[in-house]
Amino acid sequence: MKKRILYAVNGTGQGHISRAKSLIPYLEKYVDLDILVSGKMQNFDLGKPVLYNLRGFTFIYERGGVNWLKTLLQTNIFQFIYDVFNLDLKPYDMIVCDFEPISAWTAFFKRKHCINVSHQSSFFSSKTPRPKTWPFFIFAELFLRFYSFSFDYIGVHFKPYSPNIHPPVLHDDIIYAKPQSNDHISIYLSAFSLKDITTFFQQFPDVTFELFHKECLTKTVLNNIRIFPLSDMFRQSIINSSGYITNAGFESTAEALYLEKPLLCIPIKFQYEQYCNGAALKQLGVTVIRKLDFKKVSYWLNNRVTVKKLVVSNTDQLAKAIINKIN
Repeated sequence: MKKRILYAVNGTGQGHISRAKSLIPYLEKYVDLDILVSGKMQNFDLGKPVLYNLRGFTFIYERGGVNWLKTLLQTNIFQFIYDVFNLDLKPYDMIVCDFEPISAWTAFFKRKHCINVSHQSSFFSSKTPRPKTWPFFIFAELFLRFYSFSFDYIGVHFKPYSPNIHPPVLHDDIIYAKPQSNDHISIYLSAFSLKDITTFFQQFPDVTFELFHKECLTKTVLNNIRIFPLSDMFRQSIINSSGYITNAGFESTAEALYLEKPLLCIPIKFQYEQYCNGAALKQLGVTVIRKLDFKKVSYWLNNRVTVKKLVVSNTDQLAKAIINKIN
């Protein structure tokens, strides 16, 4: 009889969703799987029905950074507490949590084995790259450690900085892609408004951009910018691009590095994890800037370079490593 796992996903970030879509088919080869999602910001398809749709926490982004006041105001802490103490974990042999706080804290209080499998859990190791100013972000360090608390973890990062950290987990569509280098630059800058992004990139009329944004509902064209809703077309856009401009998130930057695409990153302001990713990306040779700066973006567009191809995880082996954690 197969073991049963609850796979809990933080629905606020493309990286969590993309990693889940990559891992779920491989985990299902070995165990029965139920899905929990919290903090959902947009519609997405995990390829499997979601059993638990919970409110959780959702971060609000404005002008390139996290608006912590609005984030706190829209948070319902009473609903969170209710969900933590009413989520039934008895049917499960283990909880697999991708930076999802409700399942993690429920497992803690109900003494159920939980393993954190996420990029954020790679920061449980002191060997993971940090910005030089990291001591000023001690509360952010504590947030990464305790937001979805667990005693056990498998981290994923650009490199295996310590034994419990694995290289990125990428979808098969990326692993087996045959990348082209078409005339467009792909853009995904989730922390900026659609208006701010289009206004800025219209300053480069000789460059074609494919922009993906949550505020876009239908495909449209604005001068040199093709604008799309968030969808699976995003992945195809990166595969066939001649460069990628994004924040300093993890999953899509790892995809771009694996595909050997020139990469320009702008860490989201006031988000410590992005500053850490920026530090790691700089070590890899990626161009990292602080804001949408005309001169710096123009220089990158005219001097794009690729860095060494990223080594990635074997998804089936990672799935087995997770399954082996079952008590």
